[in-house]
Amino acid sequence: METTMTKERFLEILDAYGADSRRWPESERIDALRFAASGDAMIMEAVAEAQSLDAMLDGAAVPTLSPQAMARLRAHAHPSPLAPLSAAIHKLLQWQGPIWQPAGALAASLILGLTLGLASPDYASSLAALGETNTEAADSAASGTTTQGFDLFLDTENTL
Repeated sequence: METTMTKERFLEILDAYGADSRRWPESERIDALRFAASGDAMIMEAVAEAQSLDAMLDGAAVPTLSPQAMARLRAHAHPSPLAPLSAAIHKLLQWQGPIWQPAGALAASLILGLTLGLASPDYASSLAALGETNTEAADSAASGTTTQGFDLFLDTENTL
């Protein structure tokens, strides 16, 4: 029976997956087993080396990592593009004091802003009056008469 497996591909499979045929890709497993059974001395030697390497690896102790070390490893292995934002949000949510402190500061700044905004005089009408007096001043200057001009603005500001 003819096989489509080449020597190079068989050696690649041995290097990548080892000598245990259960680890080989299913699509190539039957062809690779037929190729290994061909009796080629070089292939038999490569299989023997792969079996000895598999035995050494199977006998090696697997180190165990603590859950904290695993978490650090996972965090550094695939950092999220949103990691800085996530860390900032996490830090905000881990507030150490009572929640009323930042909420109170926010409320106080809101009340102060509203108070200052509502308590300030209306400069829009004063500026409109100034615009009218400037227009009148320009008209009267052209005709040769004078008006109060800026004094009118000062008087309207004092009456507010």
